[in-house]
Amino acid sequence: MRRLPQLALCVLLLTAPSLFAQEIRGHAGMEGTWFFDEAAYPGQEERNLSLSGQAELHWSWNDGVDSLTVTPFLRWDDNDGQRSHADMREFMWLHVAESWESRIGIGKVFWGFIESHHLVDIVNQTDLVESPDGEEKLGQPMANITFGTDHGVFDLFLLPFHRPRTYPGESGRFRGAVPISNDDAEYESSAGDKHVDLAARWNHYLGEMEFALSLFSGTSRDPSNFLATEPAVAPGSHPEELQAFYPQIVQAGLEAEYLAGDLTWKLESIYREGGPEDYFATVGGFEYTFYDMGSSGIDLGALLELHYDERGKEASNIYQNDVFLGGRLELNDADASRLLMGVLLDNDYGSQYWTLEASRRLGGAYRILLDMQLVANVDADDTRLYAVRQDSFLRVELRRYF
Repeated sequence: MRRLPQLALCVLLLTAPSLFAQEIRGHAGMEGTWFFDEAAYPGQEERNLSLSGQAELHWSWNDGVDSLTVTPFLRWDDNDGQRSHADMREFMWLHVAESWESRIGIGKVFWGFIESHHLVDIVNQTDLVESPDGEEKLGQPMANITFGTDHGVFDLFLLPFHRPRTYPGESGRFRGAVPISNDDAEYESSAGDKHVDLAARWNHYLGEMEFALSLFSGTSRDPSNFLATEPAVAPGSHPEELQAFYPQIVQAGLEAEYLAGDLTWKLESIYREGGPEDYFATVGGFEYTFYDMGSSGIDLGALLELHYDERGKEASNIYQNDVFLGGRLELNDADASRLLMGVLLDNDYGSQYWTLEASRRLGGAYRILLDMQLVANVDADDTRLYAVRQDSFLRVELRRYF
């Protein structure tokens, strides 16, 4: 019963704005998750029910030169109180001039071309409770100005507030033995979460190649360490909770994509200073698309991506020395049916991380989405995957669009 007010607030925020917005669209969804293995830690469940809603409200004035977009998001989760959360994905004022644009407010920015891991993407924080693969992002307060020239597009960002990563609670899956706090975080900067970060990006085309160079200076979106909020009760035991520590970093990034007929080459690389150590990381590969196979209208893409991180087994993610193999199927039918499947193979540990995403429209207003993730052949030394070795799952969501 205590969660009913949260659900009522979700419905109110997603429906009441339609009375005054010039344009409104969005979706509401019901999601079920089934885990294939017993929970690794006490308090976790083997199935889960969740409700979510997102609306995008839009106003424009001054003959379209100025506009405001507001995108609230809410989720209620049956088991994990940390996953029941609200976020303002976007609250952005856009002003369009002849050769430049400005954006002020809260927004989402995406950098990169790679499918399996967005190495360069750094502006927005990961909403990990929303999606364990890191695809979902929190809204980031920002001021952004974009200049369009004959020599490319230049973006400058001022990011005045750091948002800590969201983590599952004690009753949530996709966590280690000790939960990580969503309320407390430690920072290298004396300004804490109010440190002002800076970023810049140059994007340009040369024939069939698109490339970008970027630079970020400020608080890392990835925590470099986790600290105990209180000492362990007894020697050898675990602390009750951890808190994330965010260092100051400088990151230079490169993105490139080259189109050669049906073949697309992709590359992302970074060099990062700060944190426990400076390091270089890169991921590159290709996607080959078989268009209109057998005159059926169906497209099939084959993907290969190679990951390298010079930190090796000391890397803070699972992409230190891995190969990603995948396939993308587009039916190009009236229901926009599509499927993406892949496996990440770890060359150091032999671990396997399988993913499958599929979606299809059901009539004019509904869409069904399927998401499956499997962790297999996990080595105990592969600590990042070993913590979630029993969290393989199948997730089905039904969305109603408006």
